[in-house]
Amino acid sequence: MSQITWERRHEAFKAIWEKLDALAKALGSSGIDCVQATAAGNTTVHTTTSGKSFKVKFIMLFNSGAGSVTVYLRDGASGAAKFQATLTANTGITINLLGCNWQLTQGNNLVVNLSVAGTVDVTVLGEEA
Repeated sequence: MSQITWERRHEAFKAIWEKLDALAKALGSSGIDCVQATAAGNTTVHTTTSGKSFKVKFIMLFNSGAGSVTVYLRDGASGAAKFQATLTANTGITINLLGCNWQLTQGNNLVVNLSVAGTVDVTVLGEEA
């Protein structure tokens, strides 16, 4: 079994990020949210319309910074940590929830939390209901 270098993984995640970013720009606000979290603590990824809830279908997290960072998502600013992962520099994860959506509490925003300041690109596909 051949070993895939970190550089190749970085190239692959970067290509995915660029494709999703281009798609998000083409679609506008129709369900894809892309943010770059840089501060330790919470960053809002999706602001949910009042009276609605957000169903998360796909998540991509990529640490394009120089150091390791622990990342997790929250249902609202004080929600429990979900999908927690520690990402070293130039690594990422994708989570496909199609068919088993994660539905946020009505009115809550989707939030990403970083353990330390860094640079984490976050892409989420979802829909409000």
